Amino acid sequence: MDFRGRSIIITGASGGIGSETARLFAERGGNITVNYLSSSERAGETVREVRELGGEAFPFRADVSKPGEVAAMVEPPWTGLEGLTCW
Repeated sequence: MDFRGRSIIITGASGGIGSETARLFAERGGNITVNYLSSSERAGETVREVRELGGEAFPFRADVSKPGEVAAMVEPPWTGLEGLTCW
């Protein structure tokens, strides 16, 4: 599946399944918002890996249990130039 030009928010993307999911979307051309709560260093590693794979990536700290933080996360520029596609 081709995700070029699409913007994806991946929660918990600083490690484990989340960071692997970010890499998979990046391999298919997606622009990734790398959501994290406490590990900015690991989120930065995921961003670097996504960019190395040719995708755009942005780290964004948000607690997904807080609606206001989630609302801020889905606003540009974090969701890329074309708007949010999926999360």
